[in-house]
Amino acid sequence: MKCKPLLLVLLCVFSVSCTSPRWEVPQHQATIATPKNAQWWQETQEQINEDVAENEVDLLFVGDSITHWFRKMPWHNEETCGVNVWQEYYAKRNAVNTGIMADKTQHVLWRLKNGNLKGIHPKLAVVLIGTNNISHQETPLQTAEGIRAIIEYLHQECPDTKVLLLAIFPRGKTVDDKGRVQNEKVNRIISEYDEIYPFVTYLDIGHVFLNTDGSVNKDLLHDHLHPNAKGYKAWAEAMEPTIEKLMQ
Repeated sequence: MKCKPLLLVLLCVFSVSCTSPRWEVPQHQATIATPKNAQWWQETQEQINEDVAENEVDLLFVGDSITHWFRKMPWHNEETCGVNVWQEYYAKRNAVNTGIMADKTQHVLWRLKNGNLKGIHPKLAVVLIGTNNISHQETPLQTAEGIRAIIEYLHQECPDTKVLLLAIFPRGKTVDDKGRVQNEKVNRIISEYDEIYPFVTYLDIGHVFLNTDGSVNKDLLHDHLHPNAKGYKAWAEAMEPTIEKLMQ
């Protein structure tokens, strides 16, 4: 009988040690959920919410234009977007693409809180976001905190969903491009999130898009930022072993 109080204490300590640490979200531009006023953005958000509502979602993609353009936009042909790659790799997996071009972390947060997660419990969410934050004056730490706020909210709403957190892809013509350097600083911070959260797997496939001298391969990232069809194929191939493992 005397062992029971000690056993209870040990169980409580074990329980606390196995849960993710409580993190108070810093309140700044990258972490405060914010919509865009543009009509096209609102219409795209509404279409995504309809896609979510009408499908049994097992695989969710979260991001900006790099993710968005798995879809074929009006200015795309099949060589400049990832539509065929999506059909080959993800359509059969009950996947939904929630990427919207030009989004930053704060816009993704708003969309997740306003319909993108309503009624779904994906097996896996693939998160790639942050390159636009760097373009709009948020610091690397603020951008990383915005990404952390996203994965925490995903877990709050979908506690059984695993998160595949992708390193921000390389950008710019040279290794010392300002945006690339900033994104690499973000990646160094977010690379530790899979040690903080047991539901997160961090994956950096940036090398796939680079030449041997470190410059961006324009055959894959045609404008030094966005993939073309070959780039989306390279992305899918590099990510596939991890996707397959996490969705088992």
